[in-house]
Amino acid sequence: MDQWQVEAEGWRRLLLAVRSVRVVQGSSFDPRHRTAQLTVFLERDSEAVEALRDALVLDQASERYAWMTPGDPALALFAAGGEFLNVITYLTPDHVRSPMLSGDTRLGCTLEAGLGP
Repeated sequence: MDQWQVEAEGWRRLLLAVRSVRVVQGSSFDPRHRTAQLTVFLERDSEAVEALRDALVLDQASERYAWMTPGDPALALFAAGGEFLNVITYLTPDHVRSPMLSGDTRLGCTLEAGLGP
């Protein structure tokens, strides 16, 4: 399995574990200071979380980039019970950044209508 396949499988497992999402203003999220940033909204509805999960499918055919932009908003992902899983930063119009990915990665769809500025 190559690096991309390993990352894609980890991404898939991460998304399956998500039960709630805190969308915060800015490009990062520190789980130790959950109230340090403006929370745009906190989503716990299972159907909404599932729709977001479907929208965050990665385009496995795309190349990785290192965009010189901070991105906004950040999506803090939580498992059942509120355990912090990871953070995803949205890069308009169709990329995401995450510590678990080796570069800024294109999504399989464009989220601009729902999450973009």
